[in-house]
Parts: sequence; C-alpha cells; structure tokens
Amino acid sequence: MLRSERRGVEDPTPCATSDRLRLWQAAVDEVYVSEAVVDYLLALVRRSREMGEFPLGLSPRAGLALLRAARAWAFLHGRDSVWPDDVREVFAPVAGHRLRQAGDDGNAALETLLESVAVP
Repeated sequence: MLRSERRGVEDPTPCATSDRLRLWQAAVDEVYVSEAVVDYLLALVRRSREMGEFPLGLSPRAGLALLRAARAWAFLHGRDSVWPDDVREVFAPVAGHRLRQAGDDGNAALETLLESVAVP
C-alpha cells in the first residue's frame, strides 16, 4: 500500500533508539541460565522427538531459540536469571509452530509434552 493510502496510522514514534535496542539485546545475553534450567530445556527438546504426536520433534536450533526467548522473557520481567517457568511461558509461542501439524492446533499435545517432563 502506498503511504498516502494508509488511514489511521500516523508516523509512529519510536519507543527506543537502535542503540537502546542493542543494549537490551546485550543484556538478554547476560541473563543467567542454570544447568538445571538448561537440562530441563534439553529434556523438553528430547521428549518432543520421543513422543509419537510430533512427526519430527524439536531441532537443536529450536532449542537455542527457546533458550533465547526464555532469557528475553526473564529480562522483560526484571530478572537476571531464567526460571523453569520462563521456559514454560515461551514454549508454545516458540516451539508450537514447529510441532503442530497442518490443521491441528496441537495445544493438547504441547501441554502433554510440558507435563511429561519434570520441572526442576
């Protein structure tokens, strides 16, 4: 759509500068993740491959995306370390589309996966 055709959208005001965004990204990288939380995350990835509900399960790259999202979630909530609940909160938004089959929302299977791995 051409700019002149847009309605109801004024020039947006940036909520942060590019320098501020880089600082936030660096801060997310510094959020601590304990071995127990990493083990929990890896157990979820492994379990996704073992369950019959998912054709392929989660890849190592999906595990890394889950870790990064959990760090960002903790940062956005003002904490300097990741809790297992952070992993659970971001699990469906990060991993759900990787596990769902076409035409299936997959929420029940995702919940089953989360419940099948012990939370540290």
